[in-house]
Amino acid sequence: MRKMICRTTGRHSHATGSRGVLLAPDVFGVTNEEAVLVFRLLIKARLRPSELLGVKLEHFVLEHEVPHIRVEEHSDGVIKRKLTTKWSEREIPLVGVSLDAAKRIVTMGGVQAYHLNADRWGALINKVMVERKLKETERHTPYSLRHSFEESMLEIGVDHRLRVELMGHDYNRPKYRGQYPGTEA
Repeated sequence: MRKMICRTTGRHSHATGSRGVLLAPDVFGVTNEEAVLVFRLLIKARLRPSELLGVKLEHFVLEHEVPHIRVEEHSDGVIKRKLTTKWSEREIPLVGVSLDAAKRIVTMGGVQAYHLNADRWGALINKVMVERKLKETERHTPYSLRHSFEESMLEIGVDHRLRVELMGHDYNRPKYRGQYPGTEA
């Protein structure tokens, strides 16, 4: 299996074959179910771990033509959930293993043990990946799943703008209003 480095970010991404290993039953041993479900959801959902761990139960929209997670800012009294960028607010379609994991998370009442605590979740999953030899390199982290998704989009020629929107990244789009005839306010 070759080492993958995302061409747009330079970060490590998981090779396609390694994702099968990461889906094997009991690959994470006795690690708690919520932590493993969060990892599995991230495999196809292209979310930042902090985005997933910041959603509330009502942000899982599974009874929809296209099941998805809504990533948005919200406030619960003193707890205010801010997003990384204004482009981070989006709806993430759920398919395959990620949809299955989302369904189980919803039946459990949503993300609880790691809600708003991506560092704690990441430390646990990183530790288990090291102990169980699940890392392709020492530089691979759970976040590498996100870059695997971007690398997959590059391989099949997905347009830059669409990749940026799906990843929730800033897109420096040209401003046309008033620049050319017919674009006035």
